[in-house]
Amino acid sequence: MTAFLEAPLIKERWLHLSYTYGGVFLLSGAPSDADSLKQDMWRFYDAAKAQRLKKFPRGYLARYILVPIYCSSAFSIAAKELLYSNDRPGAWGISMSPVLFNSATNVVEYKDGAQNQTLPIYAFFSDLASCGVGMAAKHFGVDPCLTVYV
Repeated sequence: MTAFLEAPLIKERWLHLSYTYGGVFLLSGAPSDADSLKQDMWRFYDAAKAQRLKKFPRGYLARYILVPIYCSSAFSIAAKELLYSNDRPGAWGISMSPVLFNSATNVVEYKDGAQNQTLPIYAFFSDLASCGVGMAAKHFGVDPCLTVYV
């Protein structure tokens, strides 16, 4: 399990016909394998669920988009392969889109693109990811405008 660098950022709003909770989690280190990523997903889900402002709706009308930002000065090939694999965890109403932030080079890597989501969900994901990358850059004393996306 990776440690939180800062408190999670939780956003929520209506998107289409479901209420969407989004969480950004700034973490130190990198995921080691798919099982650790799955354990992290449930920990992030519990944190987002605990901090949400509205307790309803839930069930079929609620969706969670979790954006963990793993921060490290270098990432192994296994961590990058895990990022780009299709074996990322998820569950009904929960999707997780990990982001790798290299604190030494100020480079960000993530897989998800507009073609993987509907446009409003992608806009929400992009907002979460950019807020999270800005948090990570500020945490490491770097100007967020100078961050390179790969």
